[in-house]
Amino acid sequence: MEKQIIIERDKLFEPNVYIAMVVSFETVIPQHVIHNAVARAYMAHETTMSKIVMTEDGKVYYEKLNNSGCGIYFDNRDWQTIAKESEKRAFALPEGEMMRTFVMERDGGTQVLFHAHHLVGDGKALLIFIQDVLKVLEGKSLEYHPAKLIDKEFLNSRAQFPQGLGLVLKLDANRWKRTGRVFTWDDYYDLHDRYWSEHTSEFLEERFSVSEIKKQCQYGQTVNSYLITELLRRNPNCSTLGFPVSIRENNSMTNQISGLAVQYQYDAGISFQENVSNVQKDITKQLADRRQKYYALLFEEQMPPTLIDSVLMQYCGCYHNSVSKKMCELMGYTGKGKKQLGLSNLNQFEISNENRSYKMKDILFVPPRISYIMEIFGVISYEDTLHMVHHRMHHTKG
Repeated sequence: MEKQIIIERDKLFEPNVYIAMVVSFETVIPQHVIHNAVARAYMAHETTMSKIVMTEDGKVYYEKLNNSGCGIYFDNRDWQTIAKESEKRAFALPEGEMMRTFVMERDGGTQVLFHAHHLVGDGKALLIFIQDVLKVLEGKSLEYHPAKLIDKEFLNSRAQFPQGLGLVLKLDANRWKRTGRVFTWDDYYDLHDRYWSEHTSEFLEERFSVSEIKKQCQYGQTVNSYLITELLRRNPNCSTLGFPVSIRENNSMTNQISGLAVQYQYDAGISFQENVSNVQKDITKQLADRRQKYYALLFEEQMPPTLIDSVLMQYCGCYHNSVSKKMCELMGYTGKGKKQLGLSNLNQFEISNENRSYKMKDILFVPPRISYIMEIFGVISYEDTLHMVHHRMHHTKG
């Protein structure tokens, strides 16, 4: 069965939209055991059992496969080296390569790198997948997860797009129909190769104690607000920090996130705690505004899908069109709307190690380095350890 990609369309041509998770186990897991666990998890999710189909008129769909196109590899190099190599190789989406799993023996145990294209799902979706891998390792059966996509009906039942801006976008859509074109898989691969011939990633890790952070949070303050404030403190010239917001209502391994941005500059004239309170108030106010919460998705739903593709092509210098250039700025890829910092916090990963044959030691989350954010940080907590990974990007041209 085909399911059309609409809200997720901006992920298709984004050249650095990859999510990475690194799970460490205390002991070595036999290769055939971990291979079987990952393979069965692939089979349990529609997005890892699908390929991406592109029609001549520019529509794009998930199409179910009989066999998963996702790979499992054994490689004892460190995960950073493997991730840097994997990101330079475009995912073969037309063949169903939605995820790559790399298994390593490191430090007396097994380490697994899950490297996924964002069209397989968001960060929370990848955690659902990892939980299924852990279930298989414990001899448990898995239920099948069909892909439940966010659609127009879902969005319109929760918020309405501003009518005035909707009319402006309709005018731009008409201009695009006259001047634009449909992009192909050749464009997808060419854009990816061009981007990665000029860029390389770097991953910087930090650890914090969850309990210590909570002790420093005053009543009502969240760990997330604390971390956002800390990043703003470290970057005193920053006044915009973007962060994803989960709108997840099911356990489908799909994209179920929107986005918001804190508009705040750290005030060195008041205490850190007072800054946290100000950040918390701003976030709370935005989350209470349903239109703002769903605005990014409503905006994308209004646009012709091929115009969304053209924004990435324009941004990466592979295509030039006046409408695409305008949308680049409206969507924050260029100009003043581009976010200086981003924080993606997956919160606490809940899994009990009690009576497990293969005990989990740690988990890391490397967020996708989306083009409309200058610097991005990924956070996940396991037991009392909070890991923050700074996914930096270096321009190597010249």
